[in-house]
Amino acid sequence: MAKNKLEGLTKEQLQSRAEQLEHEIETLRNVIEASNTTVFDLLIGEVKKEMQDNIAEEEWKKLKENQKKIESYRSIEKTLQNQEDLLERKIEELEDVQSAIDCYQPTIFEAIEEIEGGTAEKTGFETDEGEAIQTGDIYHVIDDPEEPEHYVLIKKSNEIENSFAMISNFFEGERCLQYPSNRKILDKSIFLGNIYNTHPDDKYDVLSYASLIADYQQLEPKTSDEKNSDS
Repeated sequence: MAKNKLEGLTKEQLQSRAEQLEHEIETLRNVIEASNTTVFDLLIGEVKKEMQDNIAEEEWKKLKENQKKIESYRSIEKTLQNQEDLLERKIEELEDVQSAIDCYQPTIFEAIEEIEGGTAEKTGFETDEGEAIQTGDIYHVIDDPEEPEHYVLIKKSNEIENSFAMISNFFEGERCLQYPSNRKILDKSIFLGNIYNTHPDDKYDVLSYASLIADYQQLEPKTSDEKNSDS
């Protein structure tokens, strides 16, 4: 499986593929180790000697039978070689899959599923109104009246260990909360709720806003020329 085909697979799908590949690799190794191509070379050598005798004694029927034996042995040898080539490809694919697992970044909803039943974590920061900022908080940013659909989600940082950050549907990547300039984004915002503390009767469906953010974050990053054309 090419590396680009691994994109879009969930971590569970990647792990399932890795287990399948490990089983296939073990099976191929057992088959290859149990087969000795040297034995086939010896058998072919013996049959060739018999064929020489067949020609000398003009035993044409036996000659054809022995020729078919050699073709059969050659076919088996080729199959074994193909299995060795296949084994190499399976090992390379497993390495790619394992690398994808190691570098995997869960989507927002996968992260929610992983900690389902958990609680929001305080970041140690507060809004300008003195409210504690927690992981899972969703805010509606209203600093630009012409852009009413701006939202941010508070999460653990993927870039700085033991730090917290915000992601949104109006800027790429994450912005760490430890920088005051980033926290200013929340100065003109409305708290909508927390993805870990949702309830069917909540006024705002915070998961739908998280979905908007997730969709934006999964878009291909814009090039410098594209960013300039937007400004």
